[in-house]
Amino acid sequence: MKLLKTLTLTLLMTLNLYSIEVGDSVHDFELKQLGSDTHFDSKSLDNSVYLLNIWAQWCKGCKEEMPLFDAVAKKYADKGFKIIAVNIDGKEKKAKKFVKKLESHLGEKSSIVFLYDKKKTLAQAYDAKVIPISLLIKDKKVQHIFMGSCKEQQELDVEIEKLLK
Repeated sequence: MKLLKTLTLTLLMTLNLYSIEVGDSVHDFELKQLGSDTHFDSKSLDNSVYLLNIWAQWCKGCKEEMPLFDAVAKKYADKGFKIIAVNIDGKEKKAKKFVKKLESHLGEKSSIVFLYDKKKTLAQAYDAKVIPISLLIKDKKVQHIFMGSCKEQQELDVEIEKLLK
C-alpha cells in the first residue's frame, strides 16, 4: 500500500497540472471583488509580496486553507503582504455564503482580498487542472507555487519571509 501511495504521488508530481512556472510573469486580469461592484486588476499589483490563490466553494481543501490564509495575511500585513483569493464557482452567491461563514468563524472581517472569476479566466490562463493553486508573487513574477491545499503555516512563513527580506 505504501508503494502504491509513493507511485501515485510520483506520477502526480510528473504530470503537468499547471502551465505556470517559477519566474513567469503574472497573467493580466481584471476581476470584481466578491459581493461588490469594485474591480481589482493585475495593474494594482506593486512590488509587494502577494499570494494569489484560485479556489472554489465546493473544494474541501480550498475551504480548509482559508483560516490559515487569513492568519498569514494578518501576520504580514504591516509589511505590505496581501492574499488575493480568486473564486471560480459558477454562482457568486455560493462563494459569498462561504466568506460570510468564514468571517463569522473568525469573529471579524477577513484580511483576504476575495475576487470573483465567473468565467474562470485565471484558472484557464494557468491551465489549472487541479485546485487550489496558490502563487507566491513578488515584482509581478511567480516566486513559488503551492499545488493543492496549504496546511502548514511554517511552510508559508518560510517562503514569504524569503521574499520580504
